[in-house]
Amino acid sequence: MSETIYRFKFSEKIKEPMIKFANVHRFDETPDFKEAWNRWYDDNSELIEEESTRLNRLGCDKNIDEKMYKSVRYYFKNKSSEKKKPKKRRQYIMIEQLILNLMSEHIEICAFPNNYKPEYAYNNFVSNLEYNKCLDEEIQRIQDEYNLSEVDVENKIKKTYKNRYYLKQKM
Repeated sequence: MSETIYRFKFSEKIKEPMIKFANVHRFDETPDFKEAWNRWYDDNSELIEEESTRLNRLGCDKNIDEKMYKSVRYYFKNKSSEKKKPKKRRQYIMIEQLILNLMSEHIEICAFPNNYKPEYAYNNFVSNLEYNKCLDEEIQRIQDEYNLSEVDVENKIKKTYKNRYYLKQKM
């Protein structure tokens, strides 16, 4: 059983010269860019033919010449050469298993049978006296352990509740 390919990528052998061309002609006006492309295309016809054959063999039925031009003109030319710094991830805040179990219990016993929307189900959960003592302790623990404001902790618990609601809904 063969896998269907939806996006045909250029080989490194052709991609490298295409990127170099795009960087050299990055600021050219359209007619100048097109003229330079035609010259480059003629100079590299053997390499381009090889790539066309490779892509056709893989099952690409699109116009390879057009695909190359568009890649150079609109993708490689505008692609930034500077490396982006990875974003610093937030610290993961772990909710105690007891609270997670209480959330699941509430969702199954109260929210789903009464057909509550997630927002209403959450409000019902936090206002339920049965769960208040455990929730207050958990809020205090997270505030102390992670040095967060009460609002941030409540948002975390709310998000956790709603995520559990949707996960249980999918089951």
